[in-house]
Amino acid sequence: MGRYLNLLYDFDPDWLRRQLSSLLPRVPEPSRNPAWRAHLENDRGPVDALMSETAFCYADDIEKLAKPDADRDAHNHRLAEHLLTLHLRGTLPPHLLARFLDVASVGLRRDAMRLIGLTIGTSEQVYAERARSYWMQRLAAATSTTDQEQYRKEIGAIGLWFLWVADVDWLMNQMLAVLSAGYASNDVYTVIRHLASIDGRQVERVVDVLYALAISPHTGRYALMVQGTEIRRILVTGKRSGIGTVASKVDRIVNLLASKGNDTYLDLLDGSTET
Repeated sequence: MGRYLNLLYDFDPDWLRRQLSSLLPRVPEPSRNPAWRAHLENDRGPVDALMSETAFCYADDIEKLAKPDADRDAHNHRLAEHLLTLHLRGTLPPHLLARFLDVASVGLRRDAMRLIGLTIGTSEQVYAERARSYWMQRLAAATSTTDQEQYRKEIGAIGLWFLWVADVDWLMNQMLAVLSAGYASNDVYTVIRHLASIDGRQVERVVDVLYALAISPHTGRYALMVQGTEIRRILVTGKRSGIGTVASKVDRIVNLLASKGNDTYLDLLDGSTET
């Protein structure tokens, strides 16, 4: 029955509430495991209206995250989806989110960021604002930490957001904040590809992001060598912009890439703006 909790609640919420103590007993735990796992892994998502009745199940699962178990990977990923979904809907008790962030693996927190990016990219403003707030809190924690490795993959998930987030001004500003804090995108290819497609009127910020990527010690050299067409498009647009500071930064990028072994843009130093 666990996999049908949403359907059962839609059909008769009062009846379901009366059955929950039998279906999901607080003790002993083994007797509730089949129903809870079926709900978490196979239902269409969490039932917000049953948060108070299921909070102890989420709490027990969160505590299990402290003891890594490969056999529970799929279960744990669904747990993360449930928790972030409930948080974005404004239903999850704050202490459960805090505990999840304390004990979750780097991989789980990185995957949670995927849902955050997808939500920021939606038209549902209430959910999008909660997602942005979550992101800002995680970025603040990552900026103030003395152990950046614990946050690197999580914060680096921002690279994929270029696939979903329409507000590119905001996203580029966040990317600059990430790079300034000593982090980088997990997916530089996606970032550069989308930077090259952004309207030329935003070239100043686009060149800023490309420069920050180029000087970051966490951006792999290969990532800056295999997207020659996209990088050249950005650099040429910067040269053609007529903005002195942008053209100067383009020259710095060209020289920086040349120092890394990629001299294919040196012609731009001579004033050429051929693509």
